[in-house]
Amino acid sequence: MKQLKPLAFITVGFTICLGLLSCTQSSKTATQPTNQLQGKLVLTGSSTVAPLAAEIGKRFESEHPDVRVDVQTGGSSRGIADARTGVANIGMASRSLKEEEKDLQAFAIARDGIGIILHKENSIKSLSNQQVIDI
Repeated sequence: MKQLKPLAFITVGFTICLGLLSCTQSSKTATQPTNQLQGKLVLTGSSTVAPLAAEIGKRFESEHPDVRVDVQTGGSSRGIADARTGVANIGMASRSLKEEEKDLQAFAIARDGIGIILHKENSIKSLSNQQVIDI
C-alpha cells in the first residue's frame, strides 16, 4: 500500500478568499462596520471534502451573515480546474496536486485513513505489509 497521503486538500485557503471577499465590500456607511465581509464564496470539487467544507461554511456564515458560502461537488479535477479558471474561489481536492497543477497552492485540511476489510469467511487471516503493497 502506498504511504497515506493527505486525502483532503483545498487548493486555495479560506484565508485567501476572505481577502478576495473584503475587496468586494460595498462603500462604507455610518451603519456598516468597516470590517464587515459580504459576498459569495464558491467552492467546487471533491465530494469527499464537501461535507467538511459545508460545515466550515455554515459556521463562517453564522459569524459573517452577509457572506454566502456555496459548496458544489463534481470531483477533484473539477475543483482544481474551477479554481484555476476563477469559476470557483476555492477548489476542493481529495488527492495531491499533479505535476502540471503545481502552479496552484494546496492547503491540507484533513487526513483520511484507508483500511482493507475481508469477509469473515475468507480464508485469509492476515496480510504482511509487502502483500498489501503488492495488491
